[in-house]
Amino acid sequence: MNQSDWKRMLAAGAVWAAVNGAIIPCGTAAEGGARPLALGGAYVGVAEDVHAVTWNPAGIAVLENTELTYSGTLTKREQPVLNDFVSDDYAAVAHPLYFGDRRGEPWAVMGLFFLNSRGETPPSEVQVYQAGFSLGKKIAENISAGISVVFYRFGLDIQNASESEDVITANLGLLWDVSDWMSVGIVVENITEPNLEFFGVENKMVRNVKPGVALYPVDNLMITCDIYDALGATKDKSADFSQDIRVGCEYYLAKFLAVRGGAHHLFSAVDQSVYYSAGIGLQRAEFFRMYPITYYLDYAFLYWPDAAAGTEETVHNLSLSFKF
Repeated sequence: MNQSDWKRMLAAGAVWAAVNGAIIPCGTAAEGGARPLALGGAYVGVAEDVHAVTWNPAGIAVLENTELTYSGTLTKREQPVLNDFVSDDYAAVAHPLYFGDRRGEPWAVMGLFFLNSRGETPPSEVQVYQAGFSLGKKIAENISAGISVVFYRFGLDIQNASESEDVITANLGLLWDVSDWMSVGIVVENITEPNLEFFGVENKMVRNVKPGVALYPVDNLMITCDIYDALGATKDKSADFSQDIRVGCEYYLAKFLAVRGGAHHLFSAVDQSVYYSAGIGLQRAEFFRMYPITYYLDYAFLYWPDAAAGTEETVHNLSLSFKF
């Protein structure tokens, strides 16, 4: 085997781990925000805050204030979480767009976002950078639609050789507030199914359809559930995430304090993708006496019972958000 063939073999293995394991099943390649992560990633039917910019762009249409957030993992940032990257850094902002009278509802709401992940699995290193623009708009009194245009840069380093690939794709979302106690949503990720190629190894990001529902049986309780890859696009791939389930629960102990829990890819055949989550959320209606700024501090703890060899079984994520 010559050096070129050897490098190609290494690349094939790295691309399988990085692309089939992390990118193809995850339409967004990396997922961020302590609140959504603490809910097991079941956020399509919730999407009621700035995190909707990436989780379901239709959700930002209901926002009437500017919101921004930053979150990051606190430990082992260099270790990949195979089969579902948790973003090392996640930032998003949503801003209402008004034309004329600002006393009514905004014409639409725009959002910007950035995520990045980096992981080392010797002899390879994978980097994933993601940035994009979202727009959400109400199309009826209780129905909103949204679109995200997403730019990806994937980097792969193997034995002092490097390649990168840039792709652009789009995600579509809908959110319907059925009643005071239920909302339903759906997201279609990677509409264009862009192709990826590293060192001659070809693959693509599959189209991922994710429906979700959020239930509010009482004022201080939310139960949420998503179906990942509802149409089975990954069924014949090396990592099968078809018709997989994510669930979450949020309970407010007081007006300013919430506790959360969830399960991610609960029945997945890919054991490394299953995690259980817990978290808390704090909110205050003042920020250094600069009313009416509201700030939110969220924490998520993720536990992978079958973490890949050499990677951390736990991840801690902290998020700070503002609304003004």
